[in-house]
Amino acid sequence: MGKIFLRIDFKKEGKLLDALIELETTAHGEQKDELEKLISWGYVKPLSTLAETRFYLYSKEKVSSDRIPPTRGAFDQHVKRAFNQLRQYKTAEKEFIDIRSPSECGWGKIDEEYIPATTKTPIAPVRSFN
Repeated sequence: MGKIFLRIDFKKEGKLLDALIELETTAHGEQKDELEKLISWGYVKPLSTLAETRFYLYSKEKVSSDRIPPTRGAFDQHVKRAFNQLRQYKTAEKEFIDIRSPSECGWGKIDEEYIPATTKTPIAPVRSFN
């Protein structure tokens, strides 16, 4: 995967990441789609969604499940956790650190303990065999 990243032109993607860091610490809509494309390109350059990339790698390349990207749902939860950390780092020198409820930032609570939230997205397309 590292060699693929070396071939990517990060000018546009770098601007996206800089904008996210400078403007706000929440990814949504078009920004999240661009982040998804960036991650997908790390695996297979012409593909732009995690679902396409997962399908391609699993069916065409016969890659083991630990070498395919996350589902969009898992990616969304990870982005929430990452931007929550970024939000806290950006406000660390201020009088009040922006700390949000873990449950709205990609964490779930089980038996009084917070754990990273998983995905609500199926790991494979749902197919009916009629």
